[in-house]
Amino acid sequence: MRVRCGFGCAICGVTITEYEHFYPDFSQATIHDPDRIVLLCPTHHGLVTKGVLPKDQVAAASKAPAAKQNGYSHFSHPWFNGIPSLKIGGGGIIQGTPIPIEIGGEQLLKFDLPESGSNVTRISATLRDPTGSQILKIVENEWQVIGASWDFQLIGNRYIFKDSSAKPILIMRMEAPKFIAIELLRTSVNGTQVQITEQNMKIGGLTLSDVVMSNCGVGISFN
Repeated sequence: MRVRCGFGCAICGVTITEYEHFYPDFSQATIHDPDRIVLLCPTHHGLVTKGVLPKDQVAAASKAPAAKQNGYSHFSHPWFNGIPSLKIGGGGIIQGTPIPIEIGGEQLLKFDLPESGSNVTRISATLRDPTGSQILKIVENEWQVIGASWDFQLIGNRYIFKDSSAKPILIMRMEAPKFIAIELLRTSVNGTQVQITEQNMKIGGLTLSDVVMSNCGVGISFN
């Protein structure tokens, strides 16, 4: 099914996805027929759930997914042959570092090799609000719903994730096949406020810039 959909949303091609049982509904399904399941991004899945996007349109997209159509721009999405290079924290291009930052044992971002048959980098992220409550969880490109208050947008080549107040908590700019730029990451880990941009990293009262790392399993780790 993932291969059939081109490893992205059948309607728009975004690679952060959820599973949609377009017939029958998930609650009514007695078996999980892959021919009746499709990948949808959080935005389009939400439209289906609200009844705005008809099921027959989803079924049609399943037969002709966006990522397999002429004109689909791989440059707007994380299409890389291996672990992507990154721009984060004000240094140069970071290479070969699947976990750029880890705090208190929590991996804020992780980039895994594409699954077999794909060139789509597998992205994982865990972000929390100032109280420490988890508000965003992505596991190898699968969006795992934590609550109802969230939003996702694709604007140009930017993947933008927003919290319940409509403020961005994660912005990734896809510059495939060269690199992914982390324009913004906001979270809280064990009471420590974290804000990471392309220019610097602010972790509690500490500000880091010109961060250099390469070919590390974990780039920066704070206990």
